[in-house]
Amino acid sequence: MPDARPTPPPEATDDRFANTALTALRSSQAHLADAPGEHMLRYRPDVSPFVCLLGDPEAGLTELAGRMAPGELEWVLHPTADPLLAEDRAGAWAEAHGVRLSGFGGVSQMVFPAEAPIPEGPGDDEVVPMSGPEAGQEMVDLTTAAFPGFFRIRTNAMGPYFGIRREGRLIAMGGDRMCFGEFREVSGICTLPEYRGQGLASAIIRRILREHRTAGYRSYLHLGSTNTGARRIYEQLGFVFNREVFCTRVFKPEEAAG
Repeated sequence: MPDARPTPPPEATDDRFANTALTALRSSQAHLADAPGEHMLRYRPDVSPFVCLLGDPEAGLTELAGRMAPGELEWVLHPTADPLLAEDRAGAWAEAHGVRLSGFGGVSQMVFPAEAPIPEGPGDDEVVPMSGPEAGQEMVDLTTAAFPGFFRIRTNAMGPYFGIRREGRLIAMGGDRMCFGEFREVSGICTLPEYRGQGLASAIIRRILREHRTAGYRSYLHLGSTNTGARRIYEQLGFVFNREVFCTRVFKPEEAAG
């Protein structure tokens, strides 16, 4: 009986995709990196909350905890599901360093095949580029309401962003995030709750795909592995599963200031 499983895309064996934040910070987005540490590398805190550990996880986490400001949230990307610290060690370490550790779980990575047609659909003409000094705060406000925890005031420095406005109000958006080589990540896709179900996110993704294709880039994205609704939309647009990666949440509460 023939194997019915889909053929993995070529990117499934491309080591650059094991940790796209690390790949980007060591190449196309090195200018957006915070001062590098001996055991960790991260984006500037006002650009993106993603962190990569270099070598020993405990040493990297200790370095990160020492740099974090009270109230700051960071996400550590790693290629396997293994916990960064052993369970019997994590609690004592977190308490000693004034942070809280929690696993976010699996993150599905998907790529848009080079030969895939870019679909068309309703609402495409509503999508406009986001620009101007007020755009950063507008986007932070939208993501805080729709999908908090991942967008910062200068995230739009990572690449172009697009949005949909109704009556002057930004109601949906998306753009580029971690970029390296010929690949650009589709990210920040969100819609205000009261406007969902109208295909606005799909319209924004189609615009980003066209922008990438025109410029000679390939598109990829990440989403929570349990977000089956979003995955269904991405598959309908033509994205295919590439690999699973993992995230650990690191938060320094305000009371850690003392």
